[in-house]
Amino acid sequence: MSQNDEAVIDKYIENNYLNPQATVSLLCSGPTESTFLDIFTSGNPGLPFLTEDNLRALSHENYVTNGGNLQQTLDFIKIQLKGYYNFIFDIWICYKFAIILQIPDGITDPGIIRKTINDYLPGQLISLLYYLFDSIFYNTLTRTFPDDTKRGMIQTNVIYVVLLYSRLYLFLHQPEPSLPFYTFNNHNISLVFLSNVMVYKCFDSLHKMSDMIIENYIACLQRVFNRYIFIFGDTPTEENKEKINFGLAHLAVYFLNLPNLSLILSNSEVRPSFISRQIEAEFEKKDILFFRESDGKKKKLFTLQAVEALKKSGQDVTRFDVRRDLDFNPMPKVTLSNAIGFVSNVRIKLNEKQRSSISEDVMNPIIEELKLEYLRFKDKGYDYFRFIYSLSAILENFILRNNTPKNRLMLKSDFSQCCSQIPEFAIYTAHELDWISTQEKKNKYNNKKK
Repeated sequence: MSQNDEAVIDKYIENNYLNPQATVSLLCSGPTESTFLDIFTSGNPGLPFLTEDNLRALSHENYVTNGGNLQQTLDFIKIQLKGYYNFIFDIWICYKFAIILQIPDGITDPGIIRKTINDYLPGQLISLLYYLFDSIFYNTLTRTFPDDTKRGMIQTNVIYVVLLYSRLYLFLHQPEPSLPFYTFNNHNISLVFLSNVMVYKCFDSLHKMSDMIIENYIACLQRVFNRYIFIFGDTPTEENKEKINFGLAHLAVYFLNLPNLSLILSNSEVRPSFISRQIEAEFEKKDILFFRESDGKKKKLFTLQAVEALKKSGQDVTRFDVRRDLDFNPMPKVTLSNAIGFVSNVRIKLNEKQRSSISEDVMNPIIEELKLEYLRFKDKGYDYFRFIYSLSAILENFILRNNTPKNRLMLKSDFSQCCSQIPEFAIYTAHELDWISTQEKKNKYNNKKK
């Protein structure tokens, strides 16, 4: 190895490698919180953390094996670093979602940690978490920013979002601490569906995911959960638990097809209880319950509101049950046509915004790409998260390529609306975004003063 190549490799490792504790410190709010890694590793001393010396030895071996190709060795180092940081990220995720105690002591196989995540967290939530990890790795950890800058970027773009979703997951796992029997897991459709609804909302840049949205969402779920408890009682039976599980899953179906959900939940001007009642007003009119005759046959469908009224009047509602037929499908046929309509509308709006003349023909390759993406993700079990992620990336690249030289435009949209309508969106100039940001800060300050 030439001295020059060795110097490049050493410098690359020096700039991009952080030891485990330094990595965790970037993901935690302070030194006290980051001690969880010390506690975890003390019970699992055989875990194979990549060291800087290991990485240097592996890179030298790779350089010799590939015939002295420096770029291939740098790519190899990047792959090793990504696996190493992903491993630490997995441990942190287990900690933040309170599943770290499910990992047995004394493990030496990192795969057990990933298996724990797969066993306890919904698939779409896992997709979101690794999407966030990629943003850390490619946009922050492997860039030569000062540590304080890295910490700020990770705090804003990753830690805050993970905290919101861990808060939601922990609530869905146990909606009412005083009723510990009523806990739900990855095998209960209510937890999976209600989590998925909010995962899709991560791609809403018009109403960015926030404490307010999660707080109002949880408040609404809490109220509906309590209404089911009122109807069925809090007796700890599997039958009651299944009724409530499917009852909450019906709420998830309703939320999935409510296009303005983010707008409603992001309203900071009213109390969460008012927002809950606003949302429930339509949901409680849906026929989701039925009366079961003594011979097991269904007799008639009822609304949540109607069964509550019967219970309040003193009637026996023990034979009421919740429909099991659910249509939680985020990728119906209309999803693709809505996405295509969205793309067409963005072209028109972009032409209006910058007085350009982008033709319809320019959109044809994009539309064909969308059709392929739809089929690919539909065949993979309706992976709506990856579909709307692909759609957002396609449109972002389209706008970047078609900006006029004097403009720097940005698309803001609720991409998750594709499953029910053509998404709402706006295209802003950098100046407009600065003005909006200033107004939001003023409103936040005024609300705090109130």
